[in-house]
Amino acid sequence: MSYIPTLGQDEASDKLLEYMAKIIHDIRTPTHGLVGFLDILQDQIKDKRLQEYIAHANESALFINELTSSILNDVAKKKEIKRKE
Repeated sequence: MSYIPTLGQDEASDKLLEYMAKIIHDIRTPTHGLVGFLDILQDQIKDKRLQEYIAHANESALFINELTSSILNDVAKKKEIKRKE
């Protein structure tokens, strides 16, 4: 006996899009905090070697932000297409 409700294909697709949007948002939000914190560190730390580490970490955080924003935009487009159907 299964306790997991059976979903139609459209309902499952909607649930998946909603789940993806929430997960991506939960990743993106703290990444914005990282970018801000790394900007502050970069202004405060004068050691060249540490500056390089901070710069690499900042690039990675910015990449994550770009990636998550792109995924959220795709999810929003798919939701809009589904709404029009």
